[in-house]
Amino acid sequence: MNRLVVAVVAVNGSIALGGLYLSLRLWRWRQSWATLADALALWEQELSQTLSKMTATDLDLPRQKLQHLRHQYTTFQRWIGYLPYLRRGLNLVVNLSFKRHRGTRAKRG
Repeated sequence: MNRLVVAVVAVNGSIALGGLYLSLRLWRWRQSWATLADALALWEQELSQTLSKMTATDLDLPRQKLQHLRHQYTTFQRWIGYLPYLRRGLNLVVNLSFKRHRGTRAKRG
């Protein structure tokens, strides 16, 4: 009978310790989720305040800047397209100038 009491007390104690360990783990898990929930609620509140302060013009301003940048890029691409023609023209002028300069030098000499 003494052994039976010891066995029952040991089983009861191990169940109690297991329950205590499980409740401690669940409590820590709940604390981490609560911290995360608080951080998300604070972030949502700050975002809501920021967006409520913004007007339609504030939101439209980046769109206008983007359109301006696209216009500048298109203009830049157009000028880049003219570069080969400009280079050919400059080469033609240099070659004509060099031939004329060389021709006058040959006549003198």
